[in-house]
Amino acid sequence: MKGLKFPPLMNTATVWVVWLFLAVGALGWALFVLLDAFDAKKDAAAWVQAVGSVLAIIVAIAVASSQNQRAYQTAKQEERELLNKLCVVANFVAEVSNNASSYLSDNAGDKRMVSRFEISLRDCDYLMREVQFNEVPRAEAAVGWLELRAAVRDVLHGVQTIQEGKRGGVSMLVIYDMEAGAIAAENARCRINAACAG
Repeated sequence: MKGLKFPPLMNTATVWVVWLFLAVGALGWALFVLLDAFDAKKDAAAWVQAVGSVLAIIVAIAVASSQNQRAYQTAKQEERELLNKLCVVANFVAEVSNNASSYLSDNAGDKRMVSRFEISLRDCDYLMREVQFNEVPRAEAAVGWLELRAAVRDVLHGVQTIQEGKRGGVSMLVIYDMEAGAIAAENARCRINAACAG
């Protein structure tokens, strides 16, 4: 038994248990003395029931408050996760829009790349339709989400017009519309990121 050592945490726990035992004993003794002093021993059961009822109400309020706090924290965590996902998607979509506009402004004749950008932009449009603007928790981010969806459609329309390949080449108006869509996508991305960060 000489080499038996208790971990420090167990020593601390033991001290707290002893103090709790002494405190409950002292409280019980003080209650007994008070009941004896006021000659209220015959009403002790009623007093114990009253104190127990008050303690039960306090515990019920504490449990309800704890559950509400936990539910609030869970809702805030889900909101943060959704806003982070929106930022990631917005960054990706704005990048695809910008790349399509930049590349196709100079290389509209590259049908293979036109087709790839069209597929990518269709995927972006589909991805963005998965989250409705009313599901976005912050108003500024929701407005940015709507703007980004419209910008992606503008760039996609330009890419589809290039894909159709009308005679006489691509109109500069189509290129300008596509570039304007890419700029709008970048602005919407910045709005969403700012709203999600704030």
